[in-house]
Amino acid sequence: MRPTVWAGVCLASLLSFCAPEHAQAQFRSVGERYVVEILGGEWFPPPNPVIVRDAPSVPGTEINFAVDLGVTSRRFSMWRLGVRLAQRQKARVEWLPIRYSAETVTQRSLIYDGITFAAGLPTVSELEWLAWRFGYEYDLIAHERGFVGIIAEVKYAEVKSRIANAEAVAGTRTRVAIPGVGAIGRVYLVRFIAITGEVSGINLGGSGADRRRYLDYDVSGTINFNDSFGLQGGTRSMDMRYRLGRDAGSIEVREKYFAAVVRF
Repeated sequence: MRPTVWAGVCLASLLSFCAPEHAQAQFRSVGERYVVEILGGEWFPPPNPVIVRDAPSVPGTEINFAVDLGVTSRRFSMWRLGVRLAQRQKARVEWLPIRYSAETVTQRSLIYDGITFAAGLPTVSELEWLAWRFGYEYDLIAHERGFVGIIAEVKYAEVKSRIANAEAVAGTRTRVAIPGVGAIGRVYLVRFIAITGEVSGINLGGSGADRRRYLDYDVSGTINFNDSFGLQGGTRSMDMRYRLGRDAGSIEVREKYFAAVVRF
């Protein structure tokens, strides 16, 4: 995320929290009185997933599913669930299902799980990247005009891929879990309009066969028509990379989204 965007959200939050107490008392934000919050939306990110599957003594090709196998942009859904555990505590769940399929004539030979897929043949490919986030949020500062909090979470992804042509077929399934930390801030410009920014991630690097990292950010604006319903638009970015034994993969998607928010 651009530092200026995150700094702007934090500065606006700080200025709102420093408002005089009588101004705070007169201000009542719309959209913060709930126990359960559900967000459902859509986005249209450009594809760039990369998968590598080695075999014993046979390194695999770094396969870009967009460049090598012809997958194209698609519309995907996004889902979030928030449960307020206490005044400053929330449980958070997010699900981003990403699925691609394509048929193309490959322009180069690809080695996948020790199997060579020759160039020049019609090839069918499928990829599922199902990303989950399970988190806990604690708001260090909470006022009617907004809040600033910290996040502890686990990023989990199930990656399934399959490649087939007239001569060969191969597929793999990998599960990746990465713990992470982050921060979130929200400020109400007026009672019913909120700007929110959040970022989370971690880098579990190393030189061995187990390397995992991710960086997520989200900057959004929400119009709340009442405490129970609102519309949200923003920019969502997900950058996740891993190497687990013979499997490696990466996905980096960044795009605008639009969503509806329902609260109970």
